[in-house]
Amino acid sequence: MAGGSVDLPDLSVTSKGVYFSSPNPDIDHDVTILVEINNHGNSLGENVLLEFFDADQLIGQVIIDNMYPHTTEMVSFDAYFPDPGMHVIRVVVDGLNSIEEIDENNNEASKLLAIGDSPDMTGSILVIGKLPSVVVAGTSFKVSGHAAYEITMNGVRNIDYDVKGGTVQVIIEAADGRQWVYPRGYTDINGNFVNFTPAPSAAGIYSITIEVSDKTFSGKRELSFEVVAQPPLSPPSPPTSTGGGAWVPGGGGGDGSKVWVWSELPVHEPIPEKDVFIHSEDIYFSNNNPSLDEEITIIADIRYWASDTSIKAEDVPVNFYVTYPGLPKIKIGETFIDSISVADPDFGSSLIYAGWKNQSEGIYIIEAEIDPSYIEENILNNAATRAIIVGEMQAELGVISGHVMYPWGAASDVVITLTDANGNTTETSTDNAGSYLFADVAVGESQVKISTPASYDDDTGGTGIKTTNVSANTISVVDFHLVVGDADGPITNSVIAQLNPTPANGTFKLTAYADDSSTANSNIASAEYNMDGGATWSQMLPVDNSFDSPAEGITVDLSTPAIPGVYDIYVRGTDVYGNVGPSENILLVVYDPEGGFVTGGGWIWSPPGAYPEDSSLEGKANFGFVSKYKKGATIPTGETEFQFKVAELNFHSESYQWLVVAGARAQFKGVGTISGSGNYGFMLTAVDAKLTPSTSSDLFRIKIWDKTNDDSVVYDNQMGHADDGEAATAISGGNIVIHDNK
Repeated sequence: MAGGSVDLPDLSVTSKGVYFSSPNPDIDHDVTILVEINNHGNSLGENVLLEFFDADQLIGQVIIDNMYPHTTEMVSFDAYFPDPGMHVIRVVVDGLNSIEEIDENNNEASKLLAIGDSPDMTGSILVIGKLPSVVVAGTSFKVSGHAAYEITMNGVRNIDYDVKGGTVQVIIEAADGRQWVYPRGYTDINGNFVNFTPAPSAAGIYSITIEVSDKTFSGKRELSFEVVAQPPLSPPSPPTSTGGGAWVPGGGGGDGSKVWVWSELPVHEPIPEKDVFIHSEDIYFSNNNPSLDEEITIIADIRYWASDTSIKAEDVPVNFYVTYPGLPKIKIGETFIDSISVADPDFGSSLIYAGWKNQSEGIYIIEAEIDPSYIEENILNNAATRAIIVGEMQAELGVISGHVMYPWGAASDVVITLTDANGNTTETSTDNAGSYLFADVAVGESQVKISTPASYDDDTGGTGIKTTNVSANTISVVDFHLVVGDADGPITNSVIAQLNPTPANGTFKLTAYADDSSTANSNIASAEYNMDGGATWSQMLPVDNSFDSPAEGITVDLSTPAIPGVYDIYVRGTDVYGNVGPSENILLVVYDPEGGFVTGGGWIWSPPGAYPEDSSLEGKANFGFVSKYKKGATIPTGETEFQFKVAELNFHSESYQWLVVAGARAQFKGVGTISGSGNYGFMLTAVDAKLTPSTSSDLFRIKIWDKTNDDSVVYDNQMGHADDGEAATAISGGNIVIHDNK
């Protein structure tokens, strides 16, 4: 609503209307705070409450008896600050909202007040980078990471502020000094960045430097990676991209693997039809290093992309903020851009301005932001930051910072020792984020030593020491990466249940073999099994009574469940480094010996063509089943489970329809689910070799079809054979038993 048409007061205060008697007062002195209060409305404001806060703490109140329309009142308040440091002084008009106004959103303003001496300060940008350790020659790979300001003032380190809109430069260097410099990217509003980078065409070890700059500070992260001429044995899955790039097979690797290459370089995000954005390089200061209490002009060049000259960006709200590290950010300006357009399908821009007067020497973070109320497709590039230095940086000293990382995350409480250029030794430990910091380090070459935790190796080649050249007013990054002496768990195989199928309420012996010799050759420390879907793992024993070698036979005597059915038994081993290996399972068939039925448990080698979705797949497939007619019943009961792991096919029966047992042959039909869902029919045919001279091996066939998709075949290990035909696939392990029902 328009202010001139409403008979209400409009009380307001702005940060420019807040003044201090001294811009940098000493401690133990009173400070007078002067505030301009305005009434832009058309009626009187009575008993106006004015509150003064130091951050969130109330330090005083003043009552203005009468605020007449279209007038300004100057109010003063004396405050006392016994401790040095920065303070956010907030002035709030009518904070209780007891006065009805035209606009309730202009009743608060904030300004920084510095008490005591100016701070010692250092500043830089901390860059964290991530990329694959091995890439294939000629393909593209993802380089990603995060950038944050690392600002230290009076010994207090601040790393909680993201670098928004910062320039990201990626450079790859070969051992012979050749370099590849790639097009620049930018950090988003969360400080994150993603670059898709072409790998060199020659195999070898390469270094990669990621540099992020906000045009005031910069920071680097150096990493290394290996380029291989051929892909690994298992071809990597094509990484996803929301851009126009597509992955296509680029040839064979000789061993059946494929090299995947980009048909065109992808982009991290799709290019929108229009996009308003800003980068750190688009922020300018009338003075890059102002003095204490000097007012400067901040200029921001708001950029605009459009795919057509007729598409305009209109009524774009822009905010300016300033942050003193350790304190909340304060709005110092706002404006609207009426319209931005382009002459061709290209980029346009609009310059905007804000005035700012510092309150203390130190490092401030200036931010230009397209207000979140402006709706557009891409908002990740709608803010940028740039640091500004007021006063003099701390002279002739540097900072060493770094991280210590396990393969899976941060390594805390690791002791780091610094020996500086003057021979002085200092010790610290990593925090919960795996980071450490040495401030006020003498300029020159320093040695950083890690006390590598037991059972781990580091990336120093066994010395535990890295050297770095410390420069004044910069941060030298020294990271350490730890690897477990053995990072892989043992392989479990040869899992056998003796007997299988087995009668209910009996006993059986479970045996297996845990082997670490093909992973890292560490001794086996323990082995365990579970029969309840992974809820409870119980210990197994070494066959030779001692876990003292990389390969161990393991065993346990178990009671057979009382309820007939098919049970999953999983077995896994753990080595002395605590690495748990993958589990191996079998299906245990439990039957009721009092009734006539067919049981089976074991595995077959599933041939190519059995799985139509990928007819090339072949491999081990486990089965377990029980099917019987209870006394007087017309529908059989029991359970069937079939697992073809290569295809991630896990079928489980829900109910049976019929069972036919004739001599050595049994066949039954029913319905079930795959991985717990769907509606699938199945038919299982089995032959007990002990009851017929025609075969020396038990025979097995299962056919599974999708009842909701025109009965299309999902699996059939005898594809194309008639449903009533004989089973012809010999089992590779286990037993099929047709029991006499007498």
